[in-house]
Amino acid sequence: MRQSTQEILWKADRENAREIKVGGKLVARVLYKGYLEKPCAVVWGEGKAYKPIGNWVFRSKVQRYKYVREAIKHQKMRIEANERNVREQKKAIAEAVKNQNLQKGDLYVTSWGYDQTNYDYIAVIEVSPSGKTAICQRTSALHNGTSGQANLQEPIFCPFGEKFRLQVRDGYLTGSYPYCHTGEGSRRKGYFSKVEEGREYHETMSEFGH
Repeated sequence: MRQSTQEILWKADRENAREIKVGGKLVARVLYKGYLEKPCAVVWGEGKAYKPIGNWVFRSKVQRYKYVREAIKHQKMRIEANERNVREQKKAIAEAVKNQNLQKGDLYVTSWGYDQTNYDYIAVIEVSPSGKTAICQRTSALHNGTSGQANLQEPIFCPFGEKFRLQVRDGYLTGSYPYCHTGEGSRRKGYFSKVEEGREYHETMSEFGH
């Protein structure tokens, strides 16, 4: 995308700005300037954006110093809050994975369809050492008769087709998987929940699908 004249000027100023670091980490970039004999300050965040987060004119250099100091303080607090949120999210995912107790042989299911219900079943073949991903395959289901317009299915551990990797989330698996009946070829994004022990799944008969 073509840059505007203002973006080009901001980029040049940003390259001449002073880097402000706290604990060795870049927090902000600051450039002191003058405008109509008034002290100015331009402040950028720690990222790569050319547009500053602040571009101010002040009555005095003392006022400029105080304002910029507060801007840097708030920038530091924002970065620390973001880092804290990332740590908490990672911890929550790790705890969810740990509590899920995922293991080889577990069966998962996803459903899809418009005005009908289709089920795809998968089996866990291998769990990564970190527990954050799982190698899976499509798996078969027993046909236990019919009920109304539905076939009664009971998924079993009988994997087939391509192996694929899914992400482990809190109580479910997600990612792309081969949805063709051969377990190979075209893929779709799916969200898989754990198969409930003893449950029969009611899949709409093909002649009643749309």
